[in-house]
Amino acid sequence: MAFARWCFDACIPFNAMWSPYFQQMVDAIGSIGVGYNAPSYNDMRVNLLHDCKKECQLLIDSYRSQWANCRCTIMGDGISFVKSVDASDILKDATNLCNLFMEIIEWVGQDNVVHLILEKKRSCSESLYHDASKVTIFVYNHIYILSWLRKRSGWKEIVRPGVTRFATTFITLKSIYDHKHDLQALVTNKYYTSHKISKSPVGKTVTSIILDGKFWEECLFMVKIAAPIIRFLRVVDADEKPSLGYVYEGMIRIRKAIMAIFRNKSTMYGPYIKIIDERWDKHLRRNLHAAAYFLNPAFLYDKEAFCETPEVMQGLLDLLEKRSICSDSEKAMREIRFYRDRLGNFSRESALSSANKIQPNEWWRLFGYSTPFLQKVAI
Repeated sequence: MAFARWCFDACIPFNAMWSPYFQQMVDAIGSIGVGYNAPSYNDMRVNLLHDCKKECQLLIDSYRSQWANCRCTIMGDGISFVKSVDASDILKDATNLCNLFMEIIEWVGQDNVVHLILEKKRSCSESLYHDASKVTIFVYNHIYILSWLRKRSGWKEIVRPGVTRFATTFITLKSIYDHKHDLQALVTNKYYTSHKISKSPVGKTVTSIILDGKFWEECLFMVKIAAPIIRFLRVVDADEKPSLGYVYEGMIRIRKAIMAIFRNKSTMYGPYIKIIDERWDKHLRRNLHAAAYFLNPAFLYDKEAFCETPEVMQGLLDLLEKRSICSDSEKAMREIRFYRDRLGNFSRESALSSANKIQPNEWWRLFGYSTPFLQKVAI
């Protein structure tokens, strides 16, 4: 709890615990025991930072000693380059890019370089998030501006940009879009235009972003694309884990929502569905999810929405054939037929009316049969 309180008080992002150095730090402190004096503020920003920089330099020097034998490929992503050369404010024409690369080649050594590779430009979402972050940081770095905005009727704080999960990018874009009219009112108000902040380089940049109609159109577009994905992530990432049956259905819902945004024109939604399908195939397209989807009465008994693809039944049958999962496949198949055709207890009005109101595991306990396989998969 002492560690947790420190994290909460200092606003340490939770994903900091994923760092490969986190456990090393904990082990090092634990090995010393009670009474360990942590580094001071000055130690961190001066002495330890200097030591870490020196450590990195020694590591680079060890690599440089091998360059003559291994040779090098110089790569740039269009934004930043090795040796801390920031190219974000440089015109990306042939002359400037050539000068940047020549500087790096000279540092590495001409005889040691065998390839030059330029990566593609940032994606649309990355560019938008970059601009949205500029606006948010600008607002919260100037109390003069923030004070004016907080007096606006119905004002809510903007989601602050941070190094967190993928969804934060789109949540930030949604938050910025929700503040569109407040921000536009700000940069066109005399309160702002008469202040020296508005005439500074960063002020002019932020003003142009806020008044750019294309920026807002693209924000809205990306928010619409991401909304069904974020809703799904909130379900599967909740503390109280949902039934497996909701995973497969969630992916179907995402695909349908994205298709609807593009009015079911395959040439337009195709690239986005391809990305979704690639993720689905890699992480979520499993027999267990397909079978659990079939065994969720809320979906099977909704004939208009249920996705009757061969993949669903195939996933169920594949699981039935595994003795380690299903010890009595014949009995399970009989009960599946009763369930599918709404026979026996499944024909009761109470069973049909409660299909959307009760969690699948509870529903099967009330109206299902005795096969352990069906109850386990439904859960």
